[in-house]
Amino acid sequence: MLYQTLYEAGAEDVPSGVSFYSGPVSFERGFDRGGRLIQTGDLLYAPMCGVTYMGYRSCNYRTLIAGRKANQKEKDWYKRVVDSLDARNQ
Repeated sequence: MLYQTLYEAGAEDVPSGVSFYSGPVSFERGFDRGGRLIQTGDLLYAPMCGVTYMGYRSCNYRTLIAGRKANQKEKDWYKRVVDSLDARNQ
């Protein structure tokens, strides 16, 4: 479904190996697919590096929540990250 969505959005090339990581070891560095089933409420991390659009290659990272909307704590985390990034660009 991910690949189909990227191509429908105009991607010219999508590298194989795009994975979703979840649970206590969500960040992919040093951990390779533990076989854990995704559960409602899990934070999912999806690195999508090497997607090509209009001749440009990009790295996109997405964080999602499985099966529900973000709660206030998660919204606060997101705001802290955005505020931190915005502060660096001033």
